This record gives sequence, structure tokens and C-alpha cells, in this order.
Amino acid sequence: MQTRVKRQPAPGLTRRIYYAPDIMQMTGWSRSTLWRRVKAGRFPEPTNHGRREEPNEWNALVVDAHLGRGAEAA
Repeated sequence: MQTRVKRQPAPGLTRRIYYAPDIMQMTGWSRSTLWRRVKAGRFPEPTNHGRREEPNEWNALVVDAHLGRGAEAA
């Protein structure tokens, strides 16, 4: 049986993930509005990072850049 090793980010770096409720809270959008914007190409596509069948996670750096939140969001 093969053991899976969990990869860790490089020292000093963390991989932050946002989920739909996080984005809805930051923007004030409803779930429908969020997905409508994704479908229209006006918001970044989510990824699934291999954990689920449906993509439901957003890279925080991508979202922060899209929303113009930059370094103050870190």
C-alpha cells in the first residue's frame, strides 16, 4: 500500500483558499450572482484541487487581485 505525502508550501508561503461563502461575504453578492459572474467570465473560475468533483475553491491571490484587494487582504 502506498502512502500519500501531503506537500507543504515553501517556507514563508501559504496557499490560501476562498470558498463561495467567503467571496459572498467579501462582495455582498448572493450565491446566484457569484455563479452568474463566473459563467459570464466576469469573475475567476473556481478550481477543485482534486478534493471534489465540482470545483468550489478559489485561489485567494487570484480573487484578491481580481477584486483589487492586493496586499492589504493578506
